[in-house]
Amino acid sequence: MHKNDLNYKINQILKRETRYHREAYFFASASVTYTTTQLAQTRHVRAIELLKGISTYALKQYGPFYKDILQGWGIHKASDIGNIVYELITEQALSASEEDSREDFSVDYDLFAAARIDVQKEPQSNKKVPTID
Repeated sequence: MHKNDLNYKINQILKRETRYHREAYFFASASVTYTTTQLAQTRHVRAIELLKGISTYALKQYGPFYKDILQGWGIHKASDIGNIVYELITEQALSASEEDSREDFSVDYDLFAAARIDVQKEPQSNKKVPTID
């Protein structure tokens, strides 16, 4: 494994940080890529933009039950994303600007609202449920 390989960097993180599942780090990295590709022009993304992008990406990847998947990986709130992102930054798998900080993710942002909205949008069936008389 090469030191520039994401898998290697995540292994380094997992030696010191055990709160989050390995997949949480791959997911966060992919979410950053997804979020930046959704922008009109390539630029740095702020924490709140990334949080919104993560919710959208998770919904696209895992459907309306993404909450269960992310929570299974140890992601319960926005600050968990911040912890994961900053571990990736420490290993130079992601980068941050001088103005960025881990505390930018300590906001009251509902990561799972998109899942609830998506489930509510599903059309209700017009079929009658059979009853036993």
